[in-house]
Amino acid sequence: NPETIRHEINHVYHFTDKGDFTREWESVGLSPRNQLSTWSGANNGFAWGYGSSNIMEDVATYGDKIYSPNHWTNLVKNNPYESVYRGKLAVLYKHDFISQNEYYSIMKRANLDSSPASVQKNIIEAQAFIRSR
Repeated sequence: NPETIRHEINHVYHFTDKGDFTREWESVGLSPRNQLSTWSGANNGFAWGYGSSNIMEDVATYGDKIYSPNHWTNLVKNNPYESVYRGKLAVLYKHDFISQNEYYSIMKRANLDSSPASVQKNIIEAQAFIRSR
């Protein structure tokens, strides 16, 4: 199915990272717990419970949810971790893990700014949120 393929493609992209993506990803989100989570929904900035097991799955689970823009609507807005979700999506877009259209589609569906300037703004807001934790 397309979600599984996208999940695995994100693993491949992540494996080829020279460090810039990983450093920025870690700066906008909580560290995965290095254990398989028992919850299945999105929570605490993770796209899906499985993503909280390690950074590789955190990145990959964002990829498999890209094909479900409705998945993000209540996560990127009116959510305690909304800045983390927006920041991670912005990092994925900035580093070409997701396309411009995918990023814009998610932001527009939630009635959020989808301009090019929003990318860096979302990253900065997520970093500030994580530093305050």
